[in-house]
Amino acid sequence: MATETHRFIGKVLTAADDGDMLMEVRNKCQVGDPVEILSPGQAIQKTSIENMRDNEGNPIQIAQPNTRAYLNLGLATQPNDLIRKPVVVEP
Repeated sequence: MATETHRFIGKVLTAADDGDMLMEVRNKCQVGDPVEILSPGQAIQKTSIENMRDNEGNPIQIAQPNTRAYLNLGLATQPNDLIRKPVVVEP
């Protein structure tokens, strides 16, 4: 039986009310990935990565660790929010 865990994918550096944000990427993520937003004092928000852009504003499909990317999650975030994604780990 598989056990669900989570992988930390990044920290919000700057954010706008429309869901756009700049994230410091810690683990690989891609457009369409389901993610969860962890914000102090609030319930966990579940969404998915709608789109991503690099520092020059070019669309990208994948963000690699140790980079920064602009993401749109469709939900408002705040600086220092943590973003994680569920990962199924086989026993």
